[in-house]
Amino acid sequence: MTPDLLNVLTYKSGPTHNDKPFQAVFPYVAEPHRGFDYVKQLVADTLDTPTGIGGDFMGLSVPNAFHLDQNYPNPFNPATKIQYHLAKPANVSLKVYNEIGQQVATLVSGHQNAGSYTAEWNAKNVASGVYYYRLEVGDNTPQIKKALLVK
Repeated sequence: MTPDLLNVLTYKSGPTHNDKPFQAVFPYVAEPHRGFDYVKQLVADTLDTPTGIGGDFMGLSVPNAFHLDQNYPNPFNPATKIQYHLAKPANVSLKVYNEIGQQVATLVSGHQNAGSYTAEWNAKNVASGVYYYRLEVGDNTPQIKKALLVK
């Protein structure tokens, strides 16, 4: 019998057998959070120093474009939140339209700095149905998402 086979055959379990003592230092290092990496790779690292973990960079992350998230909750009644992200200061417009293209609400209108924002739409005065919200940032192509109001 080999020593490895002998170890397998004589394995004992339980709280007092085959336990290893805790090490003074945890041998693993968690990777740093990468900010908006989950948003279609809209990440711009601000530091040029590698962390040493997988060749990654650690630092504050900001989106390198603008991005409009899906509203939450969806479907909703009577209010929903709409989150969007800006990479640089710009004039911003966030408006809501009904199915036939009529504007029913203006949630944001004006200049905003880079960052993440949340707008809330309270739709208690409109009928149930499908609505579209449109984010315009500077001269960029607008982004549009669909929201469902169920009363």
